[in-house]
Amino acid sequence: MTRLVVLLSVLAIAGAGAGYALFAFVLGGTPKIAVMNGPLVVVDFDEGVITFELANAILTKLDFAAADPDIKALVVRINSPGGEATSSERLYAAMADVRREMPVVVSAQWLLASGGYMMAMGANHIFADSGSNIGSIGVVSFVAPRGFPSEFRIGTGPSKVVGPSERVLFEELEVLKEAFYALVASERGALIELEKGDLLSGRTWLGVQAVQLGLIDELGGERDAIRKAAELAGLRRYEVVQLEDEMTEAGGLYAEAVETANAYDPELDFLFELEAAANPLALAGIGLGDATGSADRRLVGIKERALEVSRGPEPHLYHLYLPP
Repeated sequence: MTRLVVLLSVLAIAGAGAGYALFAFVLGGTPKIAVMNGPLVVVDFDEGVITFELANAILTKLDFAAADPDIKALVVRINSPGGEATSSERLYAAMADVRREMPVVVSAQWLLASGGYMMAMGANHIFADSGSNIGSIGVVSFVAPRGFPSEFRIGTGPSKVVGPSERVLFEELEVLKEAFYALVASERGALIELEKGDLLSGRTWLGVQAVQLGLIDELGGERDAIRKAAELAGLRRYEVVQLEDEMTEAGGLYAEAVETANAYDPELDFLFELEAAANPLALAGIGLGDATGSADRRLVGIKERALEVSRGPEPHLYHLYLPP
């Protein structure tokens, strides 16, 4: 029998170099399909970014799977609102590296957006449910650090910038957006049935729409993804196992990576809440300040919508500036 790994990942964000060169040995034995439970979003609100430790744990799991000669395919389950751009690209690159060694299939859950979608680009095949939210291409999401006013602006188009620092940030976001587009075009360009402007609008599509538009390959769940991975690997007999169980059994740094990746931060709900409330447009942070007073009213055609999210003792008010 052959091992086939199902990597259950809930986010594709962040990453530094600590996740490499950790292997002392690889488990042997019966060939299997492994199931790896990946991380939830861990938000460090002191810095306003996704923690690097989370991505390191994901990278360690990917390395573990790739280094085991009994593992013949990988299934990655992703449920992610996205995150820090550079680190998301590192996770995409790691997925693509594994893809060179074995088939990689993604099973998208409720949300495959931004950095999560970028990570999925590293797979051979992408499944999603008909009601999954897919896309949010070309934008970056983040939440204000502690200590900033509870009212701040979240921009979704090209006209939310006010002042030199915000304009610089917007220019950087444009560069990131173009890089994201280039990646999607290189991986799925022939399949995408969208004009560039529509693809980069920052919106999400339901799974049933996404498959028609070429953003994903098929509608289906985790079982379908496992069957597809086995098919691509040419497997008829295989055993499905939990990769975390094997990493925990291996002990040491492997077990530590599992613990880090499975850590839960209650602020995860906040990101999902914002993403859901803002659909069909994803969120891109453009700056902080008094949203009601600092918006550039000279810009014509911009629609403003207030979004109140209850978090803690006082509600936070987010002003979404929507492109015409």
